[in-house]
Amino acid sequence: DIYNLNTDAWTIDSLSVARKFLAGVSDGRYAYFAGGSNNIGRGENFKTVDIYDSQTGNWSIANLSEARDGLVGASACGKVLFAGGGSVDWTQRAIAQASARIDVLDTLTGEWAVLDMGTTRYAPQMAAIQNQVVIGSGFNTTVGAVPSASLFQCQVTATSFTVREKKVYTI
Repeated sequence: DIYNLNTDAWTIDSLSVARKFLAGVSDGRYAYFAGGSNNIGRGENFKTVDIYDSQTGNWSIANLSEARDGLVGASACGKVLFAGGGSVDWTQRAIAQASARIDVLDTLTGEWAVLDMGTTRYAPQMAAIQNQVVIGSGFNTTVGAVPSASLFQCQVTATSFTVREKKVYTI
């Protein structure tokens, strides 16, 4: 469902594929809906990213580097980030695999890159604060609940994005 503040009207549209446990984030103009699962038995995970352009009302599609659900998203430094996730065996109600990946979209160039969080995290939480992204907790198959947070500080120039510093804090 899409709500237009200017017209006070709702419209209904559909994502390219029905799914649950996906991540949603906005960079101010675009809304991104990434990953997810159809949650049937072991479930089929998706790497699909549906992108809604609020200025034109058009949709486009991109792909994450790997299919996964239980991921999170945030926007900072002119980038959209999707982190963690993995796959769940719903018949066993257990995490089958957790991911340490962060897919990063450069909103100026449209180019994608992949970063490593340093630890696998299924269903973590992520927050963007100015030029920082903090990814905390989650679950993995090694320790269960992950007792740490990863902090990424970014430095943005007119032509580049770099991760200046990455720290892992134990909670």
